Amino acid sequence: MIISGHTIAGLNTPVGGSRPVLLRNAPSLVVADTDPGLQATLAILLEGRVDVWGSSTLAQATEQVGFGTCSKIVLVADTLLRSACYDPEADSFRNTLQNHANCCLTVLLVDSAKPCELSTSFGVPATIARPFTIDRLLRRLDDLLRLRGEPNLWCGPLNCHVGRGLAFLACNYRQAPSLEDIAQAVCLSPSRFAHLFRAELGKSPKEYLARLRVEVAKRALLEGNEKLDSIADWLGFCDAPHFSRVFYKYVGLWPGDFRKGSLKPLYAARC
Repeated sequence: MIISGHTIAGLNTPVGGSRPVLLRNAPSLVVADTDPGLQATLAILLEGRVDVWGSSTLAQATEQVGFGTCSKIVLVADTLLRSACYDPEADSFRNTLQNHANCCLTVLLVDSAKPCELSTSFGVPATIARPFTIDRLLRRLDDLLRLRGEPNLWCGPLNCHVGRGLAFLACNYRQAPSLEDIAQAVCLSPSRFAHLFRAELGKSPKEYLARLRVEVAKRALLEGNEKLDSIADWLGFCDAPHFSRVFYKYVGLWPGDFRKGSLKPLYAARC
């Protein structure tokens, strides 16, 4: 499937509005990774507090890091650096990080036993090894932000079982796992996990999964020209009409209308 990564993330689209609203002067988080699952997860969890941007290439990440002057957190996948070891994009990305060192916290997401050698030249202050749970990631980021004297991303601890469930969904959203599948992955009974999940996030796992898939669909609609049938099939929806109904429920726009919006005029007003 050609939908592999997306440049826009963490966008709030009000019901009835045709364009996303960016959080003015808010801190931002750039997730440089080829899979949109993590960025979509963080966009949902941190909605209203942090702008979450996603990129599948270092060139896209360089552009996003360079926007404005607000405080930024940059999560970059080790595999992305590894694939660009001899690419000019890596030099441009490194230079941009260095130019924004005072306002950027860069964290390497390590996908292999041995981090890419190129990562040492970036002066990355911290690493997080995969697989990780979402609660562990948030705790690690908050610890690093605290050392920099900056506000936390997440208010209070996140239940570890819920964090593991979120990480599982971030990797398996296309398969539409059942409650039983998620509960088995976190070693809890379905009823216990559902109770903890709703207590933490205010919604059921089924509702959250639908929102997660819609969040990923936003990127696909804004990035490419794939037909709705293709996007629906790729994300595991029954068909395009079903996908459109779920999308409208959470965004307040039909997918085709959402796609017509352009974000480019908003970039300059980001910070």
